[in-house]
Amino acid sequence: MLALTLLSAFLAVGHALPLAARGLTNDSLAADLKTIAPTTATCDASAEYGNECRTNVQAAAPILNSFSKYGIDNVNERAAVIALMLYESGQFKYNWGHFLNGADQHEPGKGTRNMQSATFNEEYARTLFSADEVDKAKASANGADAVLQLVSPDKYSFASAAWFLKNKCDATQRTALQSGSQDGFQSYVTDCIGGTMDQDRIDWWTKAKAALAG
Repeated sequence: MLALTLLSAFLAVGHALPLAARGLTNDSLAADLKTIAPTTATCDASAEYGNECRTNVQAAAPILNSFSKYGIDNVNERAAVIALMLYESGQFKYNWGHFLNGADQHEPGKGTRNMQSATFNEEYARTLFSADEVDKAKASANGADAVLQLVSPDKYSFASAAWFLKNKCDATQRTALQSGSQDGFQSYVTDCIGGTMDQDRIDWWTKAKAALAG
């Protein structure tokens, strides 16, 4: 009886632990991304800003590398990062922020796949490039966009969301996010990234969790 009680307690605790992510490869993540967002399978180069579009296959490697670089090992955190990028970039169609208050207008310095502000992109750039490189870009005629240009290549742009999670979300927010609860995801969106919660965000997060859980 005691053994059974201990086993039940162990299983209950184990069930409450954050869910570790299954092993991913570039191919398996590409397949997951297509499952989550089927439109990422193709890009229309003739579309407006079509040069910024990336397919699921093109996105997989830099996203997977970002998980490794920034220690994003929990499946629910990974799902949240992917959901954020899909939501903010129009399913990987945009790398720069082209829309402001409903109008086709670029906000200087805003971009990467999670559409970081100029302030965060400068901070991010300083973790990747020398101070001289960032200062030179910032001092140019279009300073904020010149800094954004530094972090626009795929290997940086698809990694900024993971960088932000690691460096800007506090331990309480991350623990809640790791639990997989909607409250945890909402705290990530509203309290950490400063976004507005809506049904589209929930839908992307739900699809991402299901796909990554395998």
